[in-house]
Amino acid sequence: MNQLFIKFSRYILILYCKWTELTYALNSLQPRLLFNECEIWSCHLGIGIGDEQMGVGDEFLRPVVIIKKFNNHLCSIVPLTKTIKYSKYYYIFEFIPGQSSAAILSQNRSIDAQRLNRMIGRIKRRDFNELKKRLMNILS
Repeated sequence: MNQLFIKFSRYILILYCKWTELTYALNSLQPRLLFNECEIWSCHLGIGIGDEQMGVGDEFLRPVVIIKKFNNHLCSIVPLTKTIKYSKYYYIFEFIPGQSSAAILSQNRSIDAQRLNRMIGRIKRRDFNELKKRLMNILS
C-alpha cells in the first residue's frame, strides 16, 4: 500500500511540475485571444484537487462554455464532459451533431483569457439560455 502511494505521489508531482511549466508559458502569451459568450473553447484548466474538473493531456485541456465575458481578459466558464449524468448539476446538450455533451454547472469558475487555447464550437442560443437559467438556480 505504501509503495502504491509513493508511485501515485510521484505521478502527481510530475503532473504539477508540467502544469507549472505550462502556466509560465501561458502567462507570457501576448496578445490574448478574442472570445465571446456562447462559444465553446478548448481551455488549459490545469490540475484539479479532489473532485475539481481538470484538463487532460500534456496541455491540460478541457472544453468549456464561455458563460459571461467580463472584459477582454476575464470570463466565466463552465467545463464540459462527455460523461452524461442526469442531475441538477449537469446540463446536457449537443454542439457536435450526434454527440451529447454535459455542462458541469457545479464547476463554474472565472478564468483569464490566456487559458483559452482555441475555439471549437458554439452552443445554440436556446441551450445557452437554459444553461444560464439552471446555473442561476443552483447558485441561488
